[in-house]
Amino acid sequence: MGILVALLVVAALLAGFLWLTALERKRGKRIFERTRSALDHSTDETLSYLSSDTTRASVARSVRISLDHAAHEVVHGILQAVRFIERMLTRLTREIRGRRAKLADPSPKSEEVSSSVE
Repeated sequence: MGILVALLVVAALLAGFLWLTALERKRGKRIFERTRSALDHSTDETLSYLSSDTTRASVARSVRISLDHAAHEVVHGILQAVRFIERMLTRLTREIRGRRAKLADPSPKSEEVSSSVE
């Protein structure tokens, strides 16, 4: 359904363009000439700016900085995960050592004190 709508929109735009160019040829004059000339001029300036070497270098620098930031965030997330796992393993190790210590060295039982010693 979405493809059909997209095709109809493209067909309508193409038909409108062809109708507009035929109408302009017939009249010998552009429709909305001032507006379209200003838009053409703006488009030319934008394209010349985007095709300059300075813009390419600026875009390359921005992409590099963005990738560096993304890599930093990924590494930071991995480091947090490793630290979390380290804390969990440390707690588990302490618990196991505590259990082992209780089994190996049971606390001495208190001896009953005779009434004559008191």
